[in-house]
Amino acid sequence: MKLLIVQKQVFMFFGITGLSGYLKKYGHETDALIEPLEPNFIEKVREFKPDLIGFSVMSNDEQWFLETSQLCKDTFPEVPIMVGGAHTYLCKESVLQYPQIDMVCIGEGEAPVLELFTKMEKGEDYYDVKGICFNKKNGEKVINGPQAPIQNMDDIPEDRDIYIKRYSRFTNEELLQIMSSRGCYYGCTFCINNVINIHYRKLSAIHRQKSARVVVDEIKRLMKDFTKTRTIFFADDLFLANKTYVKGFCELYKEEVGLPFLMNVMPFFIDDEISEMLKEAGCITIQVGTETGNEEHRKRIFRKPTTNEQYINMAKSAKKYGIEVYASNMFVYPKQTLQDAFKTIELIQEMGVEHPFKGFFQPYPGTQIYDIAVEGGYIDPSYDFKDLPQSYFLYSSIDHPEKKEISLVCYFFYFLVKYPKMFHFFKENFWALRMMSPFKTFFNYLGIYLWFKNWKKLSYLSTFMYLWKFRNDK
Repeated sequence: MKLLIVQKQVFMFFGITGLSGYLKKYGHETDALIEPLEPNFIEKVREFKPDLIGFSVMSNDEQWFLETSQLCKDTFPEVPIMVGGAHTYLCKESVLQYPQIDMVCIGEGEAPVLELFTKMEKGEDYYDVKGICFNKKNGEKVINGPQAPIQNMDDIPEDRDIYIKRYSRFTNEELLQIMSSRGCYYGCTFCINNVINIHYRKLSAIHRQKSARVVVDEIKRLMKDFTKTRTIFFADDLFLANKTYVKGFCELYKEEVGLPFLMNVMPFFIDDEISEMLKEAGCITIQVGTETGNEEHRKRIFRKPTTNEQYINMAKSAKKYGIEVYASNMFVYPKQTLQDAFKTIELIQEMGVEHPFKGFFQPYPGTQIYDIAVEGGYIDPSYDFKDLPQSYFLYSSIDHPEKKEISLVCYFFYFLVKYPKMFHFFKENFWALRMMSPFKTFFNYLGIYLWFKNWKKLSYLSTFMYLWKFRNDK
């Protein structure tokens, strides 16, 4: 059987590389088309002759997805169309309302799609495959429950060939991204992981991690194709959850890979022992989501079980061993005040964050924070995916009594963090920051540029070229 993945984002999705590797292991063929990069998109689809067209969709892609899936259905009416990706966790029923969509894969696709292909090959009825919902030709909707995801992550080989055989541009990146595990224990209201945990309740261990041996072998194999790799980024939510695993991994990585690396962390996993292990293995940056400087808001609105003290202690431990800190934050969220925005900057400054990241709060329908925003009157109950901005860097889309003031802080965030004297002046004389409002777009993009340059350790020219390319791709 032949699966063709279609997507809008110019990115190698981990879910797709895992799905492709797993299906290939069982003798199936896969390919991927990034539609905005394909001037002859329909001809490329025709050349591959797929048995199934699978759209990998992010929530901000909805309008693109509707138009492109309709084009595929009009041109290839006999080929079933499936939709998967983060978006389908949030709105499987609404996606099934579109007549051009035949199937929606909810959750990890390896086991459900393999079962679907097995039944399709045998000519058997496949409408009972768990993990996939169906839109029959007679209009009947078949809503199946979830299928337990594969527990042994070592059984899912990583296949980047699905992307790089067409798009060699990916092999030019100096930062190689790795996902060595899936799942997160924590139920943050703004995060898709909370929805995933509810979806797989009682069916699966929440956190599943590949063995250190398999991860290191995958990195070594990938580096043969990604020859310009200078740094590794571990994108896992909970890489550090098991201290014994971390110790064994660090020893193996240091011996066989040895490249500098960055990773996502939770602050309570970092202590001096872990920091020393990470530094000796090559860690140069840890990344956390502080979200806000208001600890009560983080706990009660975002339901994130972290304290300001934990972030501060984490940063102290990291810096003790020469590891830099990246911290992401949200602005214009429900109940946030201007003073809360100031608290966020003060926390980031106290932590001594080298790479301060910011974005406007996005109320994705289907998340718990969306319900909180509706109940608080910040968005209308009719608020939908089409109302979301294309980027969380641009503006806030919610109704908020201090929207203008907090937005200004967000636009100037990078400079307010980096220059404490400037911050204290504008905090005491906010009228002066209002006077800077005509320049907010310039300082917003300049801050993003400088943050990105310093985080990626790029030259000024390389940073400009990278961001310009990304702008065109979007």
